[in-house]
Amino acid sequence: MSLSLRGFCAGNVMPVFFFWLVTPFGGNPIMGILFLALAAWASLVYMGRLEQEYGTIRFLSWWFPSSTNISIAYLLVDAVLVVLIPIFGHGRCAGMWPLLLLTMTLQSLKQPEGSTQSFWGLVQIPTRWYPLALIGFFSLISMSLQVEMLAAWLIGVGAHQAEGGQPLHQKIAFLRMPLARALPSLNAVSSFEAAALAGSGRSLSSGGDGAKQAMQTIQNLPIILARSLVRVCPASVRSSYVGSGSIGGSKIGNGLAAVESTVGRAETSMASSFKAFSGTGNRLGEESA
Repeated sequence: MSLSLRGFCAGNVMPVFFFWLVTPFGGNPIMGILFLALAAWASLVYMGRLEQEYGTIRFLSWWFPSSTNISIAYLLVDAVLVVLIPIFGHGRCAGMWPLLLLTMTLQSLKQPEGSTQSFWGLVQIPTRWYPLALIGFFSLISMSLQVEMLAAWLIGVGAHQAEGGQPLHQKIAFLRMPLARALPSLNAVSSFEAAALAGSGRSLSSGGDGAKQAMQTIQNLPIILARSLVRVCPASVRSSYVGSGSIGGSKIGNGLAAVESTVGRAETSMASSFKAFSGTGNRLGEESA
């Protein structure tokens, strides 16, 4: 699953979509474990913020197209570099750090232009340039250019500028990568959450012949799987879910309970407003207007 230019040219395309499933330790296992622990901590900090901003479903929808775009950018950048310096053809893209650099870049570019951030407590660096400084630091430690991180940084800059953000520099203002278009709308996510959490005891199919029921089951398969997942999720996982109604920070800690409460109130309101036989009706033999 480690993505490389040579492997891709040989037909190994699976890492384009799943390079982040691999944790490379390199020749020094101790440094590999250290970087793994650092990546785990950074994931909790930076990706947790992004999940709070997008919501859990939209965050997962962001993950896969972002990783694919990083893979494509990595292959293009590595292909250019290998023409200049052939040794770059031996590089690999694997692990969580490319996605982390993309997340850091998106959040850093949203900060005010004059803000600074401490770099390991040694020096203050402009926040908007912090991810690039981090790439330089990792390249210095490994004694080789981190092409995969550089590709992720370019994708992050392009995504920020495509959303109307202030360009990082005028010379790269043309770079735009509309990753936000891959995200489902809040209305679509809200409808999905309501369908997945409401009426879990009722069948989604409405009867009919076998072929029609099979087609309805296939169409409703995502909702059926979501309902099954909700039922087996531990309470700790359910509480960390960020629903579409929680985006903005006020209800994030309530998790699925907040979504279930919202759906439950909507169902209760509909039930309380319904009264049996409350319509005007028609006499027998009369046609309705």
